Amino acid sequence: MAEHYDQLVLFESTTFCPIPCMIQDKKVHGAQAHPLQPRMDAYWGSVWHYPLINPLSSDARITLSKFLHAQIGRPYDMRGALRSGGKVYSYLESLFRKSNDDSSLYCSEWCALAHRSIGLFRTRSASKWSPNALVRAEYEQETIDKRIRLK
Repeated sequence: MAEHYDQLVLFESTTFCPIPCMIQDKKVHGAQAHPLQPRMDAYWGSVWHYPLINPLSSDARITLSKFLHAQIGRPYDMRGALRSGGKVYSYLESLFRKSNDDSSLYCSEWCALAHRSIGLFRTRSASKWSPNALVRAEYEQETIDKRIRLK
């Protein structure tokens, strides 16, 4: 989440959102932004929040917001989604994909890149992070705190 005209919004990369991106003003597949409550209302599953252990400085919040806004409209990384589904596919797919390919974005890849952009998370290749692996790594590095269920 980051700020968009002083409003806290959810930035995500997905193909399953039934509401239009508030920045692009249309339904899209890939990097998009939504007000949190309407997005949670439209989501069919559980929603979890992993808060940062330390609040961001004003400069870090601005940098994060600019970074996230710059990614809006990038295509969804379907290969990243499939790669996160299992070790066998992940291994086979990694043989044919550059490890630093960020031409498209999967949800956890975008989080890793965003946290790297403000110095919270060090990684050479954001495309290698599945959601579970990223959460475990950031939890171990004491970047994020225990999860909170929002829905």
